[in-house]
Amino acid sequence: MLLDVAVDLLKKAEDSLCSYRHTGFVSAQISAKEICEEMNVVAVLKKKRLRTTKPDDELEKQAKDLCNTLKCGDHTDLDFEELIIEMQSFPQWPKQKMTTFDLLVFLEEKYLIEIYPNMWVDGIEHCSHRDPCDSGLCRKKLF
Repeated sequence: MLLDVAVDLLKKAEDSLCSYRHTGFVSAQISAKEICEEMNVVAVLKKKRLRTTKPDDELEKQAKDLCNTLKCGDHTDLDFEELIIEMQSFPQWPKQKMTTFDLLVFLEEKYLIEIYPNMWVDGIEHCSHRDPCDSGLCRKKLF
C-alpha cells in the first residue's frame, strides 16, 4: 500500500517537472514582467554575452609537432586534440618552472594519470630520450 503511494508521488513529481520544463521559464518571465509593471520598473532582461576563447595556435602547433614526432606509420601514441584539451584544463601548476620528471611526479601524487593520459605518455616519452651525460632523472625543462 505504501509502495503505491510512493510510486504515485514520484509520478506526480515527474509530471510536474516535465511541465515546468516546457512552460516554467516562460511563465516565470511573464510573472516577472507583471511584477515589474506593478512596481513601475522597466523590465529589461540582459543579453548574455557569449564568451570567446583566444585561439592558442602555438599550443596547437606544438601538440601537432609532438604527435607527428611520436608517430609510427599511421599509429600515434598521442591524440593532439585531446592533448590540447588536457593542457587547457590542467590544474594550476605547483611550480612555475618544472622538469618533465616533476610533472610525472605531480601527476602520480595527485592521481591524475587516468585523467591526463596524453600528458603522461608525453612525459614518459620525453624522459626516455635523455642525454647520456644525464644523472638518470629526466631534468629537461618543459617550458
